[in-house]
Amino acid sequence: MTLGKRGTNATVTIAGSIVLGLALMGATPARPGPKPTATPQVVQDVNPLAPPIRETVLVTGRVTARGKPVTHANVRLVRGGNVVANTLTGSDGSYRFADAAPGSGVPPTISAGVYSLEAQYRANTRAAGTVSLQPGRTQQRNIELGDIVRLGGAAPPPPRTTFLVTDRTVNAAGTSVDNAFTNDRPIAACQVSAACMHFAFVSATGPILAAPAALADLNGFVAAMRTAYPTADTAIVFVHGFNNDFGGPARLTAGVVASLAPDAVPIVYSWPSKHATARYIDDESNNQWDAEHFRDFLVGLLSAPDAPKTVHIIAHSMGSRVVLAGLQYLGNAKPALSGRIGQVVFAAPDIDATTFWEGVPAMSSVARGVTVYSSAHDEALQLSRLLHGHCRAGLTGCNDAFLLPSNVNAVDSSFFRCDILGHGYWSASTTIVADITQMMKSGVMSDTALRPNIVAQGSNRFRFGSATTGDSGCAAEPRD
Repeated sequence: MTLGKRGTNATVTIAGSIVLGLALMGATPARPGPKPTATPQVVQDVNPLAPPIRETVLVTGRVTARGKPVTHANVRLVRGGNVVANTLTGSDGSYRFADAAPGSGVPPTISAGVYSLEAQYRANTRAAGTVSLQPGRTQQRNIELGDIVRLGGAAPPPPRTTFLVTDRTVNAAGTSVDNAFTNDRPIAACQVSAACMHFAFVSATGPILAAPAALADLNGFVAAMRTAYPTADTAIVFVHGFNNDFGGPARLTAGVVASLAPDAVPIVYSWPSKHATARYIDDESNNQWDAEHFRDFLVGLLSAPDAPKTVHIIAHSMGSRVVLAGLQYLGNAKPALSGRIGQVVFAAPDIDATTFWEGVPAMSSVARGVTVYSSAHDEALQLSRLLHGHCRAGLTGCNDAFLLPSNVNAVDSSFFRCDILGHGYWSASTTIVADITQMMKSGVMSDTALRPNIVAQGSNRFRFGSATTGDSGCAAEPRD
């Protein structure tokens, strides 16, 4: 794989214009022009009567969730594991892929054949089977997302240039952010943790992310951040949870996570999740293997002279484990770096509750603020509790009597249920996104007047009691 290679998401308009322009330039030898006169002649080099390039709509349809249109869903045509083309749905949920019509004189950019059709909204992807594309023929394919997504909240924000760190193995055939890295870790042990790490970045053009561009090492990583964000003094690192590929968290970071701190450098740290529901134990092993690598990356980033001075961290689900270990290491072994950690968010943390809360004092000594979002409706964590025999930190009611340090908040988010398992509420609910944004800006102890949807429940404990306008689709549906 060449990480710096561009993807194949060329549009027919651009490709057609280039081909047509080359044809006009080289169709016939140029004849000698007339001798100059006092009045310059205007040479018409394009035939104004030439017909426009004709196109065929290859496949079209609508993306819905429980029968309602989904705006700004990302629809993709995939072949051989590579994204050949993608587009966004309109306000009515409609999408279309078009190409040059037969006989138009323009080579097609999407060749005939069988493709996988996928729809992605926020961090969730739904496979919609295969579609056979033929020149001059239009296919009609509607995609129903069902309970994979709720309709509350605004459209996802446009992506920004995002930096990537991972110890997954490289996919040599990858051409996009979705398949640049595999779901595996290296077979051989890393003698030095840095030997397993890969650094890259993806730039954004409108709603589309380019293919990852590789960076040599952490020094090149920091230098590229400074080039892309020359005035940024803050970075925000997102660490994903169980059952994730590389592309989903990268896109989530480029959009939702980047919007939480608009002046910060967005970074996704991706550990090698197997991206399979049945591979939970594998993910636990890989997550434990990764902890030292995340720790060393965090220390390296905080120690780099040109890196942003403040680093915020967001950890979701199982990703909380490597973050907790990294912060405890900073507190015990690198106290001089402690002032560099800003706000730390644990969203639905899938970690033993007692282990987590016992680690809170050490974390609070390292970070300026720590916020834990939990829910009583998180069925994924309920299952994890059954598997482990102990409560999880992301379940409301687990160790709620623990005395919190002054810079630590616990927020009950049971008001929201934005997906079928009630586990992804933190990024899907615009109310919670707005709360995190405000907390990133003004700290965990910011006046509740600035966070109008939370209600105080005691010392440093809060709950969501209302939703922002437009977020009603994420309101919890109790299933007790």
